[in-house]
Amino acid sequence: MKLVPGQLYPEIEFLQTVFNSGVQDTTSEVCTILKQQNSRAKTCGVDHTQGQGKLVSLPCQVLFTVFQPLDMDRTPYLVWVSSGTHSHPPPPPTRTPQQYLEQILQVIQRINNPSLTLAGLLKHPQMRAFCTQYQGTSLPDVHRSFTNLDKVSALLQKQRLLSYPLGESVAAVEHEYSKQGGKPDQYIQECFFDGENLLIACFFKEQAEALLNRESFEIDMGFQRVRESSINEIVLAAFVPELEKTFTFARIFVNGKSSLCYQKAFQALFTLISSRLEREVCWQYLHGRGFGTVVVDMELGQLEGFGQYLATLDSESRSWEWQVQNTVIFCQIHFQRSIDRAAGTSNRSTTSIHSRMGELARCRSEEDYYDLCEELMSHPESSAKVREWAKHKKRAVIASGINKYCSLIPPQLRKLPLMRAIYYALLLDQYDLKRRDNRQEYGMPHTYRNMSLSQRYQEVIRRDLDQYFRISATTTLGRRP
Repeated sequence: MKLVPGQLYPEIEFLQTVFNSGVQDTTSEVCTILKQQNSRAKTCGVDHTQGQGKLVSLPCQVLFTVFQPLDMDRTPYLVWVSSGTHSHPPPPPTRTPQQYLEQILQVIQRINNPSLTLAGLLKHPQMRAFCTQYQGTSLPDVHRSFTNLDKVSALLQKQRLLSYPLGESVAAVEHEYSKQGGKPDQYIQECFFDGENLLIACFFKEQAEALLNRESFEIDMGFQRVRESSINEIVLAAFVPELEKTFTFARIFVNGKSSLCYQKAFQALFTLISSRLEREVCWQYLHGRGFGTVVVDMELGQLEGFGQYLATLDSESRSWEWQVQNTVIFCQIHFQRSIDRAAGTSNRSTTSIHSRMGELARCRSEEDYYDLCEELMSHPESSAKVREWAKHKKRAVIASGINKYCSLIPPQLRKLPLMRAIYYALLLDQYDLKRRDNRQEYGMPHTYRNMSLSQRYQEVIRRDLDQYFRISATTTLGRRP
């Protein structure tokens, strides 16, 4: 037995009537479907009780006569005469004017999205602007022939095949890379795929120039935007105070998480940047100029791969751990998240294990750092996760990224120079002053959220209650037999 499809639900009542009282007389049912004479349809396409009706061609008694002069150059006119009366309704306007089709095609080309669907196109602002141009809100308002959207679907499919003949797969990226090669605005700088290993490097020349003018940047892998779960996106970015936002310098797409994969990715990216800009990529601890520090998360494969890349630049071929100790600072957000995962968030008091773990970043000497690691590993309240966490943080290559006293990075590279710090503070303070002046003069809010003192107080109470109930629920579940 099968379930009744949803689209047939409206017919259930009619079927019940037919089964209970017999088939009704349907000979008087009238179908008013109109088609053009050149239509290939044989039936009306409507499911009547007795089946789809057969289309009947109705002859028309109207006679069209066209008179054409013998010499069209001297008399460039035709005479068209219609005699008789039409015995049928006017045929529906199924032919769309060519100018509308051309303009819709231009809209599709401007959107330039390989994932664009018919529904997405109809909702797109550019399509709404096209309809507004002809005093309409939808395509049928522009011309009645758009009641049937098959023409628009055909245009969409045709343009998709022309612009993206290989779809959206790796092959499509390779095709786009070959099209962009050598252009001034080239974005896909490298696309390598041997059937197993994938590496795609993307950046504009202006982004690369901005990167080489900096002393530090951040490597982020904290999000997954690619549909294929095996492909990872590595983003090189930094917060730029002049722009008051995070600025992206380059992106790398790889399909592996091994240290070798990351090494090849970083090596390919910086080689490309050096080649495109005809400038050497330098590191201060090796060359005395260039990049000083890099902020990364705590993913070991990425860390080792980055260190192995730096080792290829080191004339003395020192270990990757030594390279990392001279360049890497761990992201504090990732550090705090690792504490939450290991110790939980139920107890954050100043004497808790959670707080003691966080003290690693604030130890005042290398000796204090390693002593605290030993304490966390041997403390009776430390769980197995906490002891494993402390053992991991005791590694020299990890400790160098967490605490400055365990790092080989010169102190001056971990801080802003005085004048630059003052300049950045000037920019931020000017921004605050302008926002204050606009608030006082025009009443413009800093945010759409209600930031009044009473509202903020209520928000604090709400968060405390949420945390209390989460802790209570966890404790209750833990006590169940």
